[in-house]
Amino acid sequence: MKILVIGLESADPSVLVENERMINVRHLMTIGCFGSLEPADSDEHLSGWDCMAASRAPGLAPTPRTPIWDHLAAGGRRSVLFGLPQPADAPAEDNGLIRRYSSCRDSDNRLLFELSRDASWDYLQWVEEGADYRDPDPEYWARLDRTIGELLESITDETVVLVVAIPCPSGSDSPRGCFVLAAANNPLNGPVEGARLIDMAPTLLELSGFPPLPGAQGVSLASPVSQSAGETDDEEIMRDRLRGLGYIA
Repeated sequence: MKILVIGLESADPSVLVENERMINVRHLMTIGCFGSLEPADSDEHLSGWDCMAASRAPGLAPTPRTPIWDHLAAGGRRSVLFGLPQPADAPAEDNGLIRRYSSCRDSDNRLLFELSRDASWDYLQWVEEGADYRDPDPEYWARLDRTIGELLESITDETVVLVVAIPCPSGSDSPRGCFVLAAANNPLNGPVEGARLIDMAPTLLELSGFPPLPGAQGVSLASPVSQSAGETDDEEIMRDRLRGLGYIA
């Protein structure tokens, strides 16, 4: 399966899940899962997008990491990246399997749509640089949703779709991010609690059938262990209540 990631830079999570103008995003919510994301604060070495791509939380010093697109390229898979600057430690040679575009600021996103319809990619990530949570213009979000809708029309049903918002730490009312995830084989539906930014790459790889990411600190939300974690927590809460009532020791 292919992977499509739509990123909203500096966007308040409420815009993603509460704005009624985001019709296409709300459709993805009805057929998939969604929730808030525990933040992985960026530092001078790793941005939030880097943390998500490599499933690595930032540390005090740079550590070896493998972004999801480098991992896919090692297996001969092709990636297209929009709006993500090339990091200083990116490999000098990727065998032509990774195509980077610093921006797609043409007025109607023609290049983005053209490449999204190209069946040769396995991973496509677009980061919308203009998703300013302070933008009061509701029409901006309607236009953004139409762009998302056209992207969805350009892909097949055999595509894992992730829409993710990472708020600006210095300005957003909430330090949390937010995500919406849809896939034909996604076992999760509706609200999901406890998800982290570093869990996104492992989840995408598992749903798409690709090998797991080496060195990942996150876990796949689609794995049986992750799915049973919430049930285990509920059972423990119930046992604590029964202990308090004296029914069990």
